[in-house]
Amino acid sequence: MKKEITKPEYEASREMSRRNNDKRVEKRLQVIILRYEGKKDREIAEKLDYHRKRVSQLCNEFKEVGLEAYASRKYGGKRRNLRADEEKEFLAGFEEAAKNGQIITVAEIAAANVNSDLILYKKSV
Repeated sequence: MKKEITKPEYEASREMSRRNNDKRVEKRLQVIILRYEGKKDREIAEKLDYHRKRVSQLCNEFKEVGLEAYASRKYGGKRRNLRADEEKEFLAGFEEAAKNGQIITVAEIAAANVNSDLILYKKSV
């Protein structure tokens, strides 16, 4: 059965989304926001690059554990994820080199990433 998102849950999710700077958490919050706004699981899945069933799973998880637990980081270890503006700045030098004809490898970006102590997502590389 499809879990309905209430207006207070929607408003709390929107507020958390405004304060959030983690891309993974933001994507999870967008599932809740879009569900409340009447989007179908298929539409949400296409927009956020999830499988349709994963959208339903995330909504069920949200209803079971609540907003704070749902929006918490789901991984351990020493990680600091880049905000979108940080990621763009980090990759700008590689993009410029590529435009000038230099071949950029994932290994070069990963090495620079390790040295910066920041984590990029695979989709961004």
